[in-house]
Amino acid sequence: MKARDLRKKAVVELREDVANLQEDFFNQRFRLGTDEAVKVGKLRTVRKDIARLKTIIREKELEQKQQAKSSAENK
Repeated sequence: MKARDLRKKAVVELREDVANLQEDFFNQRFRLGTDEAVKVGKLRTVRKDIARLKTIIREKELEQKQQAKSSAENK
């Protein structure tokens, strides 16, 4: 996942992606605990993707808040 591509998505879509990745992360960790074959590198990648998505969601929230504040000041 590239941050540049993710910034083009709506917040709702990003939240859905986070939920899907969290579910995937949980399943991978569960498999790791039951001694099934799991690529440990995938856990790291999923964790970083979740962090990246959450960062972009927060950036969008702050941007909306800043726009609302500046529009309120102009009135």
